[in-house]
Amino acid sequence: MSENEEKNCVPIAALEILNVDEAAQYLRCSKSNLYHRVKAGTIPHVKMGGRILFKKDDLYSWLGSAGAQEAI
Repeated sequence: MSENEEKNCVPIAALEILNVDEAAQYLRCSKSNLYHRVKAGTIPHVKMGGRILFKKDDLYSWLGSAGAQEAI
């Protein structure tokens, strides 16, 4: 890794990455509801291998967005 790449790296702990269980708890919704939103592409997420992960900051922003208001 070059020195320039190292400067752009963000420690994983700083990103507050949540798995499905943690995201459902954070959003106070069921896991099935969360999976439905992931499948529909209406909630920000990333897939790594077979895992679905969420950035807490993205979920917070999503909660205030028009898309989240329509989904609720």
